[in-house]
Amino acid sequence: MKYSNEKLELIKKALNEKNVGKICLECGCDDLITNELEFQLVSINRNKEKPTIENLLTYKFVAAVICPNCGSTKLFDLKTLIGQEEALKL
Repeated sequence: MKYSNEKLELIKKALNEKNVGKICLECGCDDLITNELEFQLVSINRNKEKPTIENLLTYKFVAAVICPNCGSTKLFDLKTLIGQEEALKL
């Protein structure tokens, strides 16, 4: 799913204010792209004795910044970047 224009601008603003995601750490390119698609990392907790869908999976919403030169991709936790309330809005 694509971010709304409002949310994408909020992410770009937060990256800029925190001075991160501006230069590729691999090749030095300074023309990085904030991906407009929403991503989630999923972690599976295999240590539960009685797993349910609620306690088996953990999700982390992330923003992806991609280098157009070398393809290096960096992920930023949306909860940390823009706050939990904004991160969970559709």
